[in-house]
Amino acid sequence: MLTVPGRRSGTPSLREAAERLLARPVWVVHRLDRDTSGLVVFALGAAAHRVLCLAWQRRRVEKRYLALVAPAPAAGDGRIEERLVPARRGFTRRARPGEAGKVAVTSFRVLARKEGGAALVEAVPETGRLHQIRVGLADIGSPVEGDPHYHSPGGPPARHAPRLWLHAWRLALPHPVTGEPLDLEAPPPPELAP
Repeated sequence: MLTVPGRRSGTPSLREAAERLLARPVWVVHRLDRDTSGLVVFALGAAAHRVLCLAWQRRRVEKRYLALVAPAPAAGDGRIEERLVPARRGFTRRARPGEAGKVAVTSFRVLARKEGGAALVEAVPETGRLHQIRVGLADIGSPVEGDPHYHSPGGPPARHAPRLWLHAWRLALPHPVTGEPLDLEAPPPPELAP
């Protein structure tokens, strides 16, 4: 489900569903990729929305994702640093030599190795670039299962899977009113359980 209404009228969105459920307006604080599952944050007022958006901009929010990748990364953990540039049709790619790009940093660690050479990986984006987890994991040779757009350089697309196996698992952020730390978690689908 889209986070906000799409270009095509009649396509349901998460924001609209939340507004119907709560019978009041909500403000979108951040979004997920179309096929990513997991946590999404909405604000119930304009002031809270401003505070939460600033927390995102100032990198005061820690985001943790779960991804099923294949093949498994060679290392048990690591850090992916690359420069990303916009690509066709709203996608992103690694910058080529001579292209400026924007820095994207993602730390990862293997939580479990699965049969068939796959692995369950926790990915922590330290920057907020479009598709940076998906691009970064593909660039190290471990694309997210079910991702039809990003795959290893020179390799085939990720194996066919019923969906993109990327889940926004945990968020740590300051409460918009009290500033107290909030730790939020969305249980993953069974296929991504650690």
